[in-house]
Amino acid sequence: MVKKRSIISLWANDLKNISCFRPRIPFVYATVCNVVDGDKHVEIGSTELIKSNSPSWVKNFKVDYDSDIGSTIAITLYDRMKGKEANLGEVIAFFKNTSINLNRELDSGGR
Repeated sequence: MVKKRSIISLWANDLKNISCFRPRIPFVYATVCNVVDGDKHVEIGSTELIKSNSPSWVKNFKVDYDSDIGSTIAITLYDRMKGKEANLGEVIAFFKNTSINLNRELDSGGR
């Protein structure tokens, strides 16, 4: 077993507005599933709110994992509207060894 740590930073580009009266206020919620943790999902945190259609979040996520087995990370994008949260989509990716590039378009729930 070789323990590794990855630092994950996130940003989004050109989120479509569903309201012509206000910009999006997006944030990300992330969980990770490590086989060494009994295959359970563990919350690793959420980002700060940024009023922008192209946010670059300051918060980074630290993920410890076994590089021989790998981990699965789920990153869900939300928009905060009047105290409620709208799910804009999710990316789920498996990573092993040193790095992963999640440069993908959301394909569920995004508008």
